[in-house]
Amino acid sequence: MRLHSGLPCAAKVSSLIREGEWHPPVSRSAALSEVWAELPPKQPRSQLEDDKVIWKPDVTGLFSLKSAWNAIREVKQRSVEDSDKHRSLLANWGIDAAFVRSPIQVCSWCKPPEGWWALNTDVSLRENAAGLGGILRDHRGELCVAFAEGCGRDDIDALELRALIQGLQMAKGFGASKLWVYADSKWVVDCLIGLITPPWRWSAELWVAKELVNDFVDCNIRHVWREANRAADSLARLPVDTSRADFPPLCLPLVLQSILCEDRDGKLYTRFTAKSNGLIFGSEDNGLDNLKAYNVTDGVPPNYVCTGRPEAFIELFMKATPGNFKEL
Repeated sequence: MRLHSGLPCAAKVSSLIREGEWHPPVSRSAALSEVWAELPPKQPRSQLEDDKVIWKPDVTGLFSLKSAWNAIREVKQRSVEDSDKHRSLLANWGIDAAFVRSPIQVCSWCKPPEGWWALNTDVSLRENAAGLGGILRDHRGELCVAFAEGCGRDDIDALELRALIQGLQMAKGFGASKLWVYADSKWVVDCLIGLITPPWRWSAELWVAKELVNDFVDCNIRHVWREANRAADSLARLPVDTSRADFPPLCLPLVLQSILCEDRDGKLYTRFTAKSNGLIFGSEDNGLDNLKAYNVTDGVPPNYVCTGRPEAFIELFMKATPGNFKEL
Protein backbone atom coordinates (compact mmCIF):
# COMPACT_ATOMS: atom_id res chain seq x y z
CA MET A 1 0.00 0.00 0.00
CA ARG A 2 2.85 2.42 0.82
CA LEU A 3 4.33 1.81 -2.65
CA HIS A 4 1.12 2.63 -4.50
CA SER A 5 -0.18 5.45 -2.27
CA GLY A 6 2.95 7.35 -1.28
CA LEU A 7 1.96 7.16 2.39
CA PRO A 8 4.78 7.11 4.96
CA CYS A 9 5.60 3.99 6.94
CA ALA A 10 4.04 5.47 10.10
CA ALA A 11 0.76 6.37 8.38
CA LYS A 12 -2.46 5.79 10.32
CA VAL A 13 -6.14 5.89 9.44
CA SER A 14 -6.10 9.54 10.50
CA SER A 15 -3.68 10.17 7.61
CA LEU A 16 -6.62 9.58 5.25
CA ILE A 17 -8.96 11.98 7.02
CA ARG A 18 -9.08 15.74 6.68
CA GLU A 19 -11.68 17.96 8.35
CA GLY A 20 -13.85 14.96 9.14
CA GLU A 21 -13.92 13.57 5.58
CA TRP A 22 -12.03 10.86 3.72
CA HIS A 23 -9.13 12.21 1.68
CA PRO A 24 -7.00 9.28 0.52
CA PRO A 25 -3.96 10.05 -1.65
CA VAL A 26 -3.99 9.45 -5.40
CA SER A 27 -3.67 5.74 -6.14
CA ARG A 28 -1.00 4.39 -8.48
CA SER A 29 -2.57 0.93 -8.85
CA ALA A 30 -5.92 -0.53 -9.88
CA ALA A 31 -6.23 -2.57 -6.68
CA LEU A 32 -5.73 0.42 -4.40
CA SER A 33 -8.13 2.53 -6.48
CA GLU A 34 -10.73 -0.12 -5.80
CA VAL A 35 -10.00 0.06 -2.06
CA TRP A 36 -10.39 3.85 -2.04
CA ALA A 37 -13.67 3.53 -3.98
CA GLU A 38 -15.10 1.35 -1.21
CA LEU A 39 -14.65 3.98 1.50
CA PRO A 40 -18.11 4.71 2.94
CA PRO A 41 -19.72 7.91 1.61
CA LYS A 42 -20.68 9.09 5.09
CA GLN A 43 -18.19 11.05 7.15
CA PRO A 44 -16.04 9.16 9.63
CA ARG A 45 -16.02 10.32 13.22
CA SER A 46 -14.14 13.58 13.56
CA GLN A 47 -12.94 12.69 17.05
CA LEU A 48 -11.01 9.44 16.77
CA GLU A 49 -10.20 7.33 19.78
CA ASP A 50 -6.80 5.76 20.26
CA ASP A 51 -6.46 2.25 18.84
CA LYS A 52 -6.70 -0.52 21.39
CA VAL A 53 -4.71 -3.73 21.06
CA ILE A 54 -6.88 -6.71 21.97
CA TRP A 55 -5.14 -10.04 21.52
CA LYS A 56 -5.33 -12.99 23.83
CA PRO A 57 -3.67 -16.40 23.49
CA ASP A 58 -5.70 -19.51 22.84
CA VAL A 59 -6.03 -22.42 25.29
CA THR A 60 -2.54 -23.66 24.31
CA GLY A 61 -0.97 -20.28 25.04
CA LEU A 62 -0.37 -19.42 21.38
CA PHE A 63 -1.26 -16.13 19.72
CA SER A 64 -2.97 -16.58 16.35
CA LEU A 65 -5.34 -14.82 14.00
CA LYS A 66 -8.11 -17.01 15.35
CA SER A 67 -7.38 -16.04 18.95
CA ALA A 68 -7.31 -12.34 17.97
CA TRP A 69 -10.64 -12.68 16.23
CA ASN A 70 -12.22 -14.44 19.18
CA ALA A 71 -10.88 -11.77 21.55
CA ILE A 72 -12.52 -9.06 19.48
CA ARG A 73 -15.80 -10.97 19.41
CA GLU A 74 -15.76 -11.14 23.21
CA VAL A 75 -15.67 -7.35 23.36
CA LYS A 76 -18.29 -6.78 20.71
CA GLN A 77 -20.12 -9.24 18.53
CA ARG A 78 -18.96 -8.71 14.96
CA SER A 79 -20.54 -9.73 11.69
CA VAL A 80 -18.78 -10.21 8.36
CA GLU A 81 -20.01 -9.24 4.94
CA ASP A 82 -21.12 -12.35 3.09
CA SER A 83 -18.87 -13.07 0.14
CA ASP A 84 -17.05 -16.09 -1.27
CA LYS A 85 -13.71 -14.48 -0.38
CA HIS A 86 -14.66 -13.91 3.26
CA ARG A 87 -16.13 -17.39 3.67
CA SER A 88 -13.01 -19.01 2.20
CA LEU A 89 -10.65 -16.87 4.25
CA LEU A 90 -12.34 -17.49 7.59
CA ALA A 91 -12.76 -21.17 6.81
CA ASN A 92 -9.00 -21.45 6.27
CA TRP A 93 -8.45 -19.80 9.65
CA GLY A 94 -11.01 -22.07 11.31
CA ILE A 95 -13.06 -19.08 12.49
CA ASP A 96 -16.83 -19.13 12.92
CA ALA A 97 -18.58 -15.87 12.03
CA ALA A 98 -22.04 -14.51 11.32
CA PHE A 99 -22.27 -13.64 7.63
CA VAL A 100 -24.60 -10.83 6.60
CA ARG A 101 -25.37 -9.25 3.24
CA SER A 102 -24.69 -5.52 3.03
CA PRO A 103 -27.37 -3.41 1.36
CA ILE A 104 -26.67 -2.30 -2.20
CA GLN A 105 -25.91 1.42 -2.33
CA VAL A 106 -28.33 3.66 -4.20
CA CYS A 107 -28.38 7.37 -4.94
CA SER A 108 -30.52 9.95 -6.71
CA TRP A 109 -30.28 13.44 -8.16
CA CYS A 110 -31.32 16.04 -5.58
CA LYS A 111 -33.39 19.10 -6.41
CA PRO A 112 -32.05 22.37 -5.01
CA PRO A 113 -34.18 24.49 -2.64
CA GLU A 114 -36.62 27.01 -4.08
CA GLY A 115 -34.77 30.07 -5.32
CA TRP A 116 -31.67 28.02 -6.16
CA TRP A 117 -30.41 26.36 -9.34
CA ALA A 118 -28.50 23.09 -9.75
CA LEU A 119 -25.55 22.71 -12.14
CA ASN A 120 -24.18 19.30 -13.15
CA THR A 121 -21.05 18.94 -15.27
CA ASP A 122 -19.12 15.95 -16.59
CA VAL A 123 -16.67 14.81 -19.25
CA SER A 124 -16.43 11.80 -21.54
CA LEU A 125 -13.24 10.33 -22.97
CA ARG A 126 -13.33 8.88 -26.48
CA GLU A 127 -10.73 7.11 -28.60
CA ASN A 128 -9.13 10.22 -30.04
CA ALA A 129 -11.18 13.01 -28.49
CA ALA A 130 -13.20 14.01 -25.46
CA GLY A 131 -16.53 15.64 -24.68
CA LEU A 132 -17.73 18.17 -22.12
CA GLY A 133 -21.28 18.50 -20.86
CA GLY A 134 -23.23 20.63 -18.41
CA ILE A 135 -26.85 21.18 -17.45
CA LEU A 136 -28.62 23.80 -15.34
CA ARG A 137 -31.97 23.02 -13.65
CA ASP A 138 -34.30 24.88 -11.28
CA HIS A 139 -35.79 23.79 -7.95
CA ARG A 140 -38.50 21.79 -9.74
CA GLY A 141 -35.94 19.84 -11.74
CA GLU A 142 -36.92 21.59 -14.97
CA LEU A 143 -34.25 22.29 -17.57
CA CYS A 144 -33.05 25.87 -17.89
CA VAL A 145 -30.15 25.43 -20.34
CA ALA A 146 -27.54 22.81 -21.24
CA PHE A 147 -24.41 22.53 -23.35
CA ALA A 148 -22.23 19.90 -25.02
CA GLU A 149 -18.84 20.42 -26.60
CA GLY A 150 -16.20 18.24 -28.22
CA CYS A 151 -12.50 18.79 -27.57
CA GLY A 152 -9.14 17.08 -27.79
CA ARG A 153 -8.03 14.47 -25.27
CA ASP A 154 -6.35 15.74 -22.14
CA ASP A 155 -5.82 14.74 -18.53
CA ILE A 156 -9.18 13.76 -17.05
CA ASP A 157 -8.88 16.20 -14.14
CA ALA A 158 -8.06 19.10 -16.47
CA LEU A 159 -11.13 18.26 -18.57
CA GLU A 160 -13.36 18.05 -15.49
CA LEU A 161 -12.17 21.49 -14.41
CA ARG A 162 -12.74 22.90 -17.90
CA ALA A 163 -16.29 21.50 -18.00
CA LEU A 164 -17.03 23.04 -14.61
CA ILE A 165 -15.76 26.46 -15.73
CA GLN A 166 -17.99 26.37 -18.80
CA GLY A 167 -20.93 25.27 -16.65
CA LEU A 168 -20.39 28.15 -14.21
CA GLN A 169 -20.19 30.60 -17.11
CA MET A 170 -23.43 29.19 -18.51
CA ALA A 171 -25.21 29.48 -15.15
CA LYS A 172 -23.96 33.06 -14.72
CA GLY A 173 -25.13 34.00 -18.22
CA PHE A 174 -28.56 32.50 -17.51
CA GLY A 175 -28.92 34.72 -14.45
CA ALA A 176 -28.74 32.13 -11.66
CA SER A 177 -27.82 33.81 -8.37
CA LYS A 178 -27.74 30.89 -5.92
CA LEU A 179 -26.19 27.72 -7.19
CA TRP A 180 -25.70 24.10 -6.19
CA VAL A 181 -22.83 22.62 -8.18
CA TYR A 182 -22.71 18.83 -8.60
CA ALA A 183 -19.56 17.16 -9.97
CA ASP A 184 -18.52 13.51 -9.86
CA SER A 185 -14.83 14.45 -9.84
CA LYS A 186 -13.85 14.60 -6.18
CA TRP A 187 -10.50 16.05 -7.18
CA VAL A 188 -12.15 19.11 -8.74
CA VAL A 189 -14.49 19.59 -5.77
CA ASP A 190 -11.63 19.30 -3.27
CA CYS A 191 -9.55 21.81 -5.25
CA LEU A 192 -12.37 24.36 -5.33
CA ILE A 193 -13.14 24.14 -1.63
CA GLY A 194 -9.45 24.29 -0.76
CA LEU A 195 -8.89 20.81 0.61
CA ILE A 196 -6.08 20.01 -1.81
CA THR A 197 -3.63 22.06 -3.87
CA PRO A 198 -3.59 21.19 -7.59
CA PRO A 199 -0.44 21.02 -9.73
CA TRP A 200 0.82 24.45 -10.76
CA ARG A 201 -0.07 23.89 -14.42
CA TRP A 202 -3.78 24.08 -13.52
CA SER A 203 -3.50 27.08 -11.22
CA ALA A 204 -4.82 29.51 -13.85
CA GLU A 205 -7.93 27.43 -14.58
CA LEU A 206 -8.59 26.96 -10.88
CA TRP A 207 -8.31 30.71 -10.32
CA VAL A 208 -10.88 31.30 -13.09
CA ALA A 209 -13.25 28.75 -11.53
CA LYS A 210 -12.95 30.32 -8.07
CA GLU A 211 -13.57 33.80 -9.48
CA LEU A 212 -16.73 32.52 -11.17
CA VAL A 213 -17.90 30.91 -7.93
CA ASN A 214 -17.46 34.26 -6.16
CA ASP A 215 -19.72 35.94 -8.74
CA PHE A 216 -22.76 34.14 -7.31
CA VAL A 217 -24.66 35.32 -4.25
CA ASP A 218 -24.19 31.83 -2.83
CA CYS A 219 -22.60 28.73 -4.32
CA ASN A 220 -22.58 25.27 -2.75
CA ILE A 221 -20.19 22.78 -4.39
CA ARG A 222 -20.81 19.08 -3.81
CA HIS A 223 -19.29 15.81 -4.93
CA VAL A 224 -21.82 13.27 -6.25
CA TRP A 225 -21.52 9.71 -7.45
CA ARG A 226 -21.45 9.28 -11.20
CA GLU A 227 -24.79 7.44 -11.09
CA ALA A 228 -26.44 10.67 -9.89
CA ASN A 229 -24.76 12.66 -12.68
CA ARG A 230 -26.35 10.89 -15.64
CA ALA A 231 -27.72 14.00 -17.35
CA ALA A 232 -24.34 15.73 -17.61
CA ASP A 233 -22.70 12.44 -18.58
CA SER A 234 -25.23 11.98 -21.40
CA LEU A 235 -24.47 15.47 -22.72
CA ALA A 236 -20.72 14.85 -22.62
CA ARG A 237 -21.22 11.69 -24.69
CA LEU A 238 -23.13 13.42 -27.50
CA PRO A 239 -21.29 13.16 -30.85
CA VAL A 240 -20.49 16.86 -31.29
CA ASP A 241 -17.32 18.25 -32.88
CA THR A 242 -15.07 20.92 -31.41
CA SER A 243 -17.84 23.51 -31.70
CA ARG A 244 -20.23 24.02 -28.81
CA ALA A 245 -23.91 23.05 -28.88
CA ASP A 246 -26.34 24.81 -26.52
CA PHE A 247 -29.71 23.25 -25.75
CA PRO A 248 -32.77 25.26 -24.69
CA PRO A 249 -35.55 23.35 -22.86
CA LEU A 250 -37.43 22.18 -25.98
CA CYS A 251 -34.44 20.98 -28.00
CA LEU A 252 -33.03 18.10 -25.98
CA PRO A 253 -32.33 14.61 -27.38
CA LEU A 254 -34.94 12.04 -26.36
CA VAL A 255 -32.54 10.03 -24.20
CA LEU A 256 -31.73 13.12 -22.17
CA GLN A 257 -35.40 14.03 -21.79
CA SER A 258 -35.96 10.59 -20.26
CA ILE A 259 -33.10 11.08 -17.79
CA LEU A 260 -34.47 14.49 -16.75
CA CYS A 261 -37.87 12.96 -16.04
CA GLU A 262 -36.31 10.20 -13.93
CA ASP A 263 -34.16 12.68 -12.01
CA ARG A 264 -37.13 14.96 -11.42
CA ASP A 265 -39.18 12.05 -10.08
CA GLY A 266 -36.42 11.08 -7.65
CA LYS A 267 -35.52 7.76 -9.28
CA LEU A 268 -33.02 5.72 -7.28
CA TYR A 269 -29.94 4.58 -9.17
CA THR A 270 -27.87 1.59 -8.10
CA ARG A 271 -24.22 2.31 -7.52
CA PHE A 272 -22.29 -0.41 -9.36
CA THR A 273 -18.86 -1.18 -7.92
CA ALA A 274 -16.84 -4.33 -7.46
CA LYS A 275 -18.56 -4.64 -4.08
CA SER A 276 -22.10 -4.32 -5.45
CA ASN A 277 -21.29 -6.70 -8.30
CA GLY A 278 -20.25 -9.27 -5.73
CA LEU A 279 -23.46 -8.75 -3.75
CA ILE A 280 -25.70 -9.07 -6.82
CA PHE A 281 -23.93 -11.80 -8.77
CA GLY A 282 -21.74 -13.49 -6.15
CA SER A 283 -24.39 -15.71 -4.56
CA GLU A 284 -25.13 -19.13 -5.97
CA ASP A 285 -28.85 -18.82 -5.19
CA ASN A 286 -29.48 -15.46 -6.87
CA GLY A 287 -31.04 -16.98 -9.99
CA LEU A 288 -28.48 -15.22 -12.20
CA ASP A 289 -26.20 -18.16 -12.89
CA ASN A 290 -26.26 -17.34 -16.62
CA LEU A 291 -24.72 -13.90 -16.02
CA LYS A 292 -21.20 -12.93 -15.10
CA ALA A 293 -20.21 -9.52 -13.75
CA TYR A 294 -16.93 -7.94 -14.80
CA ASN A 295 -15.21 -5.16 -12.86
CA VAL A 296 -13.02 -2.49 -14.44
CA THR A 297 -9.90 -4.02 -12.91
CA ASP A 298 -10.63 -7.32 -14.71
CA GLY A 299 -9.17 -5.76 -17.84
CA VAL A 300 -5.79 -5.06 -16.26
CA PRO A 301 -3.23 -7.62 -17.54
CA PRO A 302 -0.82 -9.41 -15.16
CA ASN A 303 2.27 -7.46 -14.12
CA TYR A 304 0.76 -4.23 -15.47
CA VAL A 305 2.65 -1.11 -14.37
CA CYS A 306 0.30 1.78 -13.63
CA THR A 307 0.96 4.88 -15.75
CA GLY A 308 -0.75 7.26 -13.33
CA ARG A 309 -3.65 7.89 -15.75
CA PRO A 310 -6.95 6.82 -14.10
CA GLU A 311 -8.64 6.43 -17.48
CA ALA A 312 -6.02 3.82 -18.49
CA PHE A 313 -7.89 1.19 -16.46
CA ILE A 314 -11.10 1.94 -18.40
CA GLU A 315 -9.27 1.76 -21.72
CA LEU A 316 -7.82 -1.64 -20.79
CA PHE A 317 -11.26 -2.86 -19.71
CA MET A 318 -12.87 -1.77 -22.98
CA LYS A 319 -10.08 -3.48 -24.91
CA ALA A 320 -10.70 -6.75 -23.04
CA THR A 321 -14.51 -6.57 -23.29
CA PRO A 322 -14.91 -8.22 -26.74
CA GLY A 323 -12.91 -11.19 -25.49
CA ASN A 324 -15.14 -11.47 -22.43
CA PHE A 325 -18.21 -11.77 -24.66
CA LYS A 326 -16.52 -14.49 -26.69
CA GLU A 327 -15.78 -16.45 -23.52
CA LEU A 328 -19.46 -16.43 -22.58
